[in-house]
Amino acid sequence: MSKFSNTQKQPEPSLPFLERALKQSLHSPTFLDVKFFAFSRRSYLGDGSIRVDRPQHVLAISSVLKQTDYFENLLSGGFAESNAVRVPIDAPFPDDRAPFSDEYDYDSDSDLDDEEAPDSDMDIVKIHSQGEGSVAGPSGSNSGNLAYGGVQCQQIIITDVAYLTWRAFVFYLYFGKVNFLPLKSTQDEDRAAELERALNNENAVPPCSPKSMYRLAEKYGIVELQTLAYEAIRIRLSTKNIVQEVFSRFTSR
Repeated sequence: MSKFSNTQKQPEPSLPFLERALKQSLHSPTFLDVKFFAFSRRSYLGDGSIRVDRPQHVLAISSVLKQTDYFENLLSGGFAESNAVRVPIDAPFPDDRAPFSDEYDYDSDSDLDDEEAPDSDMDIVKIHSQGEGSVAGPSGSNSGNLAYGGVQCQQIIITDVAYLTWRAFVFYLYFGKVNFLPLKSTQDEDRAAELERALNNENAVPPCSPKSMYRLAEKYGIVELQTLAYEAIRIRLSTKNIVQEVFSRFTSR
């Protein structure tokens, strides 16, 4: 009998889905094949109403996102927001769509940047945005723009989730990491400073509001992320902000 007869063949190592997608990217310039636009700012109109505007883009790898049921349906055209339009990956926000929405159903969303309201002296944290049509390089700045030539991608416009939340969500789906900001009801200055630090640090996990992420995770049925966001909200409650939070728009939903 051969001395190797009792030797079992070792199973082939299986790559996690993200590593598998990145492996495929070694041979293809088109692995970034879906482009989301989400609104990033809350504007105050003259009649006192609120509008969300300033769309910004997030590029993603569809094969990674499709690990969740929601994205499997979204990217396969199963939901209304998944328009089937394919566009150049560096295309700007489409001309045939309004670059704003008056029907955003969470107007107190703290992941929206604030345009200064009339007669307001509030401090404003400016999101360091990229140009609408640019595709940033690894540094996140326009100086690192990549030449994608005729590369096409699927374009999807998200109308009910803020840009900061959406970017953090996609990052979470990739790596299972999330960076929750302080609640606005604690110290708004502290939250603004932490947000600015995270946006200016290329090594930081993308920041977002735990309440905004909880709302998103609940909508898409991602229980683990919903639990993380809930715990982040809970540990940020104190005697100083509990009353404000109990009567907030988020709690009343």
